[in-house]
Amino acid sequence: LAGRGTVSHGVESYPQAFQLWDSVSQIFQDYMAQNGVQQGANLPHISFHKVNMTDGVTLDTIIINPYPYDAKKPACVVRSPYGPTTENMADIFTATNNFVAVLQDQRGTFGSGGDFDMWRGASVDARDTFDWVSGQNWSDGTIFTAGASADGIAEFAAVLANPPQLRGQWIMW
Repeated sequence: LAGRGTVSHGVESYPQAFQLWDSVSQIFQDYMAQNGVQQGANLPHISFHKVNMTDGVTLDTIIINPYPYDAKKPACVVRSPYGPTTENMADIFTATNNFVAVLQDQRGTFGSGGDFDMWRGASVDARDTFDWVSGQNWSDGTIFTAGASADGIAEFAAVLANPPQLRGQWIMW
């Protein structure tokens, strides 16, 4: 797989970036083997970003963009307090089904700034994140969310901001 996928960094890089890339690479290798995908196939592009919220706090965000990288695609946003290396099959599923996976550390967790406030400000952060995602060159402006447990609470909170981009949610309690 070396050399067939790409990893790029936004303003700052995650210390866990290469750990994550190893995990994602293994999952894609398994997926490719199980589904008869050729070894030379284009793997998703993974990038790391600090996304600015309206109050100036930045949230660590990983983008997994499937090939073709410049095509307009919907996004599946997962906002989590569990950290960037959480193995979440929803993220991998979205990237293998022509969605862009957007994985974000919630406010005050791992590399994200601010203080974790038990989801009190999660709706505002979700709205800011959705606005950022919609402005990316790969975005078709359509956003879905996914989450279970604490991630699911964040997805419930996103609805409170009434984001116009949100088209659906997969939530498991």
